[in-house]
Amino acid sequence: MMKRLLLTALSTALIHTAKAQFADSFDSATVMPLQEFMSLVLKHHPVAKQAALIPQEGRARRMMAKGSFDPVAFYFASGKDFSDKQYYRYQDGGVEFFTYPGVKFNATWSTAGGDFLNPESNMPVGGLLALGADIPVLRGLLTDQRRLALEQANLFNRYSVHMQRRVLNDLLFEAISDYWMWSLRYAEYVMRGKFVEVARQRFQLVKSAFLNGDLPAVDTLEAYILVQSREIATEQARALLNDARLKLSNHLWSPEGQPVELSWFAIPQLLNQPVEFPVPFDSILNISFEFTRINPESQLLDYQVRLLEVERNFLRNELLPKFNIKYNFLTEQFGFWAGEEVIIAPNNYKFGVDISVPLFLRRERSALKINELRLTEARLNRDNRQTALFRKMQQEAFLLENQFEQIGLVRSNKDNFYELLRIEQRKFQIGESSLFLVNAREVQAIDAELLYLQLLHRYQTSIASFFRAAGLLYTYQPEL
Repeated sequence: MMKRLLLTALSTALIHTAKAQFADSFDSATVMPLQEFMSLVLKHHPVAKQAALIPQEGRARRMMAKGSFDPVAFYFASGKDFSDKQYYRYQDGGVEFFTYPGVKFNATWSTAGGDFLNPESNMPVGGLLALGADIPVLRGLLTDQRRLALEQANLFNRYSVHMQRRVLNDLLFEAISDYWMWSLRYAEYVMRGKFVEVARQRFQLVKSAFLNGDLPAVDTLEAYILVQSREIATEQARALLNDARLKLSNHLWSPEGQPVELSWFAIPQLLNQPVEFPVPFDSILNISFEFTRINPESQLLDYQVRLLEVERNFLRNELLPKFNIKYNFLTEQFGFWAGEEVIIAPNNYKFGVDISVPLFLRRERSALKINELRLTEARLNRDNRQTALFRKMQQEAFLLENQFEQIGLVRSNKDNFYELLRIEQRKFQIGESSLFLVNAREVQAIDAELLYLQLLHRYQTSIASFFRAAGLLYTYQPEL
């Protein structure tokens, strides 16, 4: 009887020891917190480095579009000699300036000479200076191809930040999900390993009691079968932990761009430990009126609409006739090089008008119609997707609240199973129960513990999913 009491007391102590060691096991080695892991992913992951190129491309596109307004210097020369006669010599050089309002200014210097020069090309011996402008009156007054390209480049540059955020949000969500799976598998493995030790020590106690004649042989067989079952479950948990560790290693890269494998001895953050995200969780619950502004996916839907709106303005302008006025003041004085005054006579000028218009405008009208159809489609898609994204965020918020309530219930349920286990041990102590029933209660307590861990895992993953739905897993905002 004394040995049975000793066996029961030691078994009860082992259960409490295993539970306490499981809770403290993460403190026995260096832990890699989630924040540190996320920082490594953002610094060294190839996808994060690719995402960092998007804003750079936006700035490069804007610079390229601005390049179409750069001044252009030009020079042209031609001549003809035949049978010892100089038919003509032409030289024409200058600078053209393109402005955002669409007016092109120019300054040119021209010379001409020869025995057979066209009368209209006769110039003073020193050449002719022309200062003038090319002014669009109808088509090209409000917008043109240069300004369209610049507006599109500015839009891409402005929204490139949201493109980067979308990529990094998806990357971080995948990485965080794998991290919490690794944490779950580690917790399961540690817990099962501790209960293996409990089963082994109980087997030794049962074996000693059998040798002393206090317990039947069938109890030793039952205790040994339990050891084998626990060892099998632990090996299965070890295999799952290894899979989770290797999958998490996909997100780890060295500063030199080499893949890094996570050490087997690395320890994750506890599942029930709070996580600090860039934006407080409570503040996000009241952002419905700002959702379309902060969510990168929503912003990119706006970007598609804005692109088509800019193109629509250009295509509407293309319906107008081409009507350009060209005017150049002419002078043969070049004293300005020496600081002398240059007088431009109002009656010395060159004037021109360039007018053209397609008679049916079928190409222009069709292009505008296609644009309007695409714009309508983009707006409908934006409204539908933005509503779906907002509903998704609401679903994630409700799921979080629901899972939080479940955690309290499951924790209470788990504690009750441990209480049943202690009661069964007391009954076994006074001879009203058996080792089989004690083991059965222990299995129920283990299952409840596993369910609790899995719910914590789902809760942590849902937090990341909520921040992803809100578009706030990555909130970097560079200056535009």
